[in-house]
Amino acid sequence: MKIRFIVLTSLSMFVGACASNGSKSDLAGSTPRERDQRYIAAVESKADKAGVEVIWVNPPTRNPKLKQ
Repeated sequence: MKIRFIVLTSLSMFVGACASNGSKSDLAGSTPRERDQRYIAAVESKADKAGVEVIWVNPPTRNPKLKQ
């Protein structure tokens, strides 16, 4: 029982040490993003007409290099 605990503890520490410590922003840094102002304006316009308040937690973004 004691050996099983030691083996499992050692394995869990090994797996934890192999975890990546790179951040998500490092991966996303290669493609510049900007807020999609046209989409935001369209949604907020419809919401305003319906009497609804919009709170953007993660505003929509787009790649400025792509034509839309």
